[in-house]
Amino acid sequence: MNDANKSYPLNTAGRIMTSKVPVALKNEKAKEVILRIRKNKEDFDTVNYVYIIESERLLGIVSIKKLLFSKDDSLMKDLMRINYSYVLPETREDDVADLIIKKNIKAIPVIKKCAFLGVVPSDKILSVLKKDFSKNILGLSGVHDNVLEYKSASEIPFMKSIKLRLPWLVIGLLGITFAAGFINLFEEMLSEHLIIAFFIPAIVYMSGAIASQHQTLLTRDLAMMEEQIDFKKYFLNVGAVGLFLGLMIGFLIFFLISFFWHNALMALIIALSMALTLFVSSLLSVTITYGISLMKADPANGSGPFAAIVSDVSSIIIYFIIVYALISM
Repeated sequence: MNDANKSYPLNTAGRIMTSKVPVALKNEKAKEVILRIRKNKEDFDTVNYVYIIESERLLGIVSIKKLLFSKDDSLMKDLMRINYSYVLPETREDDVADLIIKKNIKAIPVIKKCAFLGVVPSDKILSVLKKDFSKNILGLSGVHDNVLEYKSASEIPFMKSIKLRLPWLVIGLLGITFAAGFINLFEEMLSEHLIIAFFIPAIVYMSGAIASQHQTLLTRDLAMMEEQIDFKKYFLNVGAVGLFLGLMIGFLIFFLISFFWHNALMALIIALSMALTLFVSSLLSVTITYGISLMKADPANGSGPFAAIVSDVSSIIIYFIIVYALISM
């Protein structure tokens, strides 16, 4: 990185662009440009395209492939493509990566006030994508992305590691304590119907699993096509899928309890509770994730410990309320 790059904000095109690229004049012949590129090949960071410049203004672009297969006396102005995508030096690097992928190009010009500053090459974009991937993985685990400056978890200072992880564990402990207190309200019902307690781990696991599936898919969709998502339609689709899966799991639970415990009434109550819990957990999971994205925070955090805690506690509350209501009837 040169001093010019450092003048631009972090995580922008200006920080990762390079000016070491082949350039040519519009009236130069193809043979002349090819010979110059071969002679100065060590001076370039990327040679996917030749950029046609006039008074610092980018007139057009010629791919190396097209240049090599052209006639020796072809003029660059006849070979160049004048319709091209570009970014500003202040453009966020993840937006640059998104544009390069969508346009399926190997490098993208950086232009400011009509002046050609350089290009962002594909190898820089791979680094950006790797960083974003690592950031999302950390978000899924509830670890702040400022640990990306370290090569591995073993290099993170001890106290910093504790500081990053402890808050989620404390929140989880508070959630579990609340859930335990809530379950205690139904002590009499549990003593009469012990089977209800047997299925608490199953309820928590199944609701957490289906919530994780929906959150992961929505996090991916928000990252790749946020502006194209019709959340109302998305929400209804998730609800339909969650309800169908809930009914399927409830159907299996009904037969398992009926077969092993020979209690059809309790089997029906727990099956209905399971179905409704999975349905509500599905809707709650995407609501949390989408809500986090609306707050301009990283949506990956919506699939992290916070959502897991909410999912676990809410599934227990829903399960006991439904069971109690059905038994009371």
